Amino acid sequence: MRRHIVGLMLFAFFACLGYSAVAWAQDSAPTTESPPANVAGIWFGNIVNYANYKPASFVLLIWQNDSKLSGTWMDYSRHRTLPFCIGRHGTSTGGLSGDTFTAALKSHKKNFRYLVLWGSLVQPNEIAGLYSLNWGTAWDAGSFDIIRNLSTLAP
Repeated sequence: MRRHIVGLMLFAFFACLGYSAVAWAQDSAPTTESPPANVAGIWFGNIVNYANYKPASFVLLIWQNDSKLSGTWMDYSRHRTLPFCIGRHGTSTGGLSGDTFTAALKSHKKNFRYLVLWGSLVQPNEIAGLYSLNWGTAWDAGSFDIIRNLSTLAP
């Protein structure tokens, strides 16, 4: 009789353990990732050099394919405040992960390799962050803040 009670207790223990494992597995259903934010469009803004704290203005046209970004850019500053100013333009590639935005701006102009932007979506139509510039023989750094021009998105 004692043997049957111990067996019955072991059976009940493993039955409860198995049930809780099934319940735990059902609770941890796979989560689906939400699609990345839509950042396609025309973005205008300023970039501020940490060396002299003078702003330079630029425009960034972004095309988006899921989390991958590509596009073109051009500065439209009136004064030469940064090594890449005065009519520089080129292509850009980048990505979006959650609210984190990265982009590499490239130009074919002499003494300019690339400008890398690291930022985040402050609001749905504003991206702010830091930049690093490699212009051949030296590096530069600062901050940027760009805002999407919503009038370009209207049908």
